[in-house]
Amino acid sequence: MNNFKGKHILVTGGSGFIGSHLVQLLLKEKAHVHTTFFSSHPLSYFYQQGLYKKTIMHRVDITHFYEIQEVITKNDIETYFILPRSLSLKWHM
Repeated sequence: MNNFKGKHILVTGGSGFIGSHLVQLLLKEKAHVHTTFFSSHPLSYFYQQGLYKKTIMHRVDITHFYEIQEVITKNDIETYFILPRSLSLKWHM
């Protein structure tokens, strides 16, 4: 993995199964990890591993372009990973 130490990284879908494992790796790299969520489940890997305590969570709908843009600009996001629940995203502007 690249050196993400100290960088602000956004992982959409970070609380999902694949996303939570990526979040875990980024946290080990000492990145400042931001995740988006629309809903959450307390029995998920993300919550069971306590990753929600180590990330900055943003409740946004990733299909709303301006909400994501705001998260990126206000938090100086340098890199982002898009791991949507569904591959059929339609942007709402």
